[in-house]
Amino acid sequence: FKDYSYKFLVEQAGPSVNLKITLHRGQIIFDCDFLLSLPLTKWPSPAQEWLTRRRMWPNPSTIARLAALPCHIIPKPRTKTDTESWRFSFSNQELELAASLPEKARICYIGLKLIFKKYLKDICPELKSYHVLTMFLWFMEQQDPECWDEESSMYTGEKVLLVDYLEMI
Repeated sequence: FKDYSYKFLVEQAGPSVNLKITLHRGQIIFDCDFLLSLPLTKWPSPAQEWLTRRRMWPNPSTIARLAALPCHIIPKPRTKTDTESWRFSFSNQELELAASLPEKARICYIGLKLIFKKYLKDICPELKSYHVLTMFLWFMEQQDPECWDEESSMYTGEKVLLVDYLEMI
């Protein structure tokens, strides 16, 4: 029979609250940020352009499904004392988009995240992981989904090298 004693640490981290649970030796067993998120009743008008712009990916039926998912607003302070700034959150849509990526494109995105975390994060602290995600999703909109299919004539040698390299990482 083992005696487990837990330590609960609750800290404010910007607009979120972090809850960390550790064992008596400091081993973290739970670490989670909680953030107030208010659902919107309809797609926000500043984001209407995303629904209608020309793109190759995702397809129109996916866009319609994403538009039906709830959007939220979340606090986004510009300074430590700012208590009035908010931003739109499309986290549900981002999760769905990530799940609908072609497999090889998903591998490329994972590689980009690895490069960001290992090399870029420390030398460019203003660059955040959501910037990398946004850039990748913009890139994907311009790509024919078939270009990720190895049987397609659009699957180029450069993509083969990039995908093969990232699979090795």
